[in-house]
Amino acid sequence: MSSGPSRATAGGQLFAASQAGDAEVVARLLAAGAPVGCRNAYSWTPLHTAAAQGHVDVVQLLLDNGADLAAKASNGWTALLGAVENGHVALSRLLLERGAVLNAKAQAGWVPLHRAAVRGRLDMILLLLDSGADPHFKADNGWTALHWAAKLGHASVAHELLVRGGDPNARATDGASVLHTAANAGNIEVVRLLLDWGAEPEPTCKAGPTALAMCTDDACRRLLAHPEPFQRWYRRRLLTLWRA
Repeated sequence: MSSGPSRATAGGQLFAASQAGDAEVVARLLAAGAPVGCRNAYSWTPLHTAAAQGHVDVVQLLLDNGADLAAKASNGWTALLGAVENGHVALSRLLLERGAVLNAKAQAGWVPLHRAAVRGRLDMILLLLDSGADPHFKADNGWTALHWAAKLGHASVAHELLVRGGDPNARATDGASVLHTAANAGNIEVVRLLLDWGAEPEPTCKAGPTALAMCTDDACRRLLAHPEPFQRWYRRRLLTLWRA
């Protein structure tokens, strides 16, 4: 006669409790032998589920009971990537303190810094960069976090990435520069920012068009047609460094 639920049943209960953030039930299930590393149809573990929901206390319980920080779902996402995607800064900090890998690549070469840039979360960008994330890291298509901030118009994120060493002239695999990306999206504030930080005003893609030709906004076209006033700060910075 069975003395308790099967491992499959216990695993399902652990997933449900992790999803709900019920630390008391999670603790009881783990004490009774529920498999901390069980997986669902998408290869998520209870840790993925709790992290995506932002349940710090449940994540701590799972980690203390042997949950694998490096476990990847079928799309390559780790618990850290799920926490970053959903904007859970405190939980992301906990995962990093417990040893989560900053640049673990998911499907399409995504890393947490890319997703933080997509979401426009400056607080998350600061946490990841302070923890050692590489602003030059490229996804499979050659895009950096700065490309995504430029495309989506997240100027404060783009500025922080530039301050931390992001390359304003970074190129994707198709030759598209960060400036191409901002211009094509009509994000004039980011275009100004990139020019100020030394972006080449007339880069071309492999296919040929310049950033000016790819503009979708009249104000952006006027700016790129006469970019010199917006490059003064960058030239002064270079002169200061040269004199030093």
